[in-house]
Amino acid sequence: MKKLIRDLASGSFDVREKAVEELIKQGEPAVPFLSQAMSDPDAEVAGRAKECLEKIGKPVDPAVAQAVLRLVAERKPAGSAGVLLDYLLCAPNEEVRQHAAAALEAVARPDGKPDKALVQALEDKDLARREAAAAALGRETKSAKENTGRRILLPGFRYPMKGSDYRNGKEERTWEVTEVHFYDRFPDSMFVKP
Repeated sequence: MKKLIRDLASGSFDVREKAVEELIKQGEPAVPFLSQAMSDPDAEVAGRAKECLEKIGKPVDPAVAQAVLRLVAERKPAGSAGVLLDYLLCAPNEEVRQHAAAALEAVARPDGKPDKALVQALEDKDLARREAAAAALGRETKSAKENTGRRILLPGFRYPMKGSDYRNGKEERTWEVTEVHFYDRFPDSMFVKP
């Protein structure tokens, strides 16, 4: 995907046109990369990225993206770590990014061994990519220690509850827990103290 984005700046018209065709064919997975490319200082790249986005259409609802990420984390398809790593770095919002990070962590060790794509990413020039791979493999980095509150995905965990509160024999309210999120840690400073 990144090569196709670089090809948008090629000196060859044919290469640029082929890159546009390929990016449009990729569809939704190309959207985050194209969104980043729209802010490229090269007007040619930004214009072609905009053209691709217009032809691809509206992006997927974040709730759908989160559901897909949870499914990938549960099923652990082969080769998904590299795709999740790419998606994580350009996810549309923080909540989707957290789901992508949790899914990446879930698929990071197929058969108990670190995924090859993640091991290679540990040596990448891109700091964000290196840190995402390290976090997925359970290796703490300096920025990971500073950024607490990373979501932990527990595939298959269900905790649905429903209840009612009564006062003086009359039902006062009904409540329902539909989803529970777990996080690795929060510093004491995030909590209100009496």
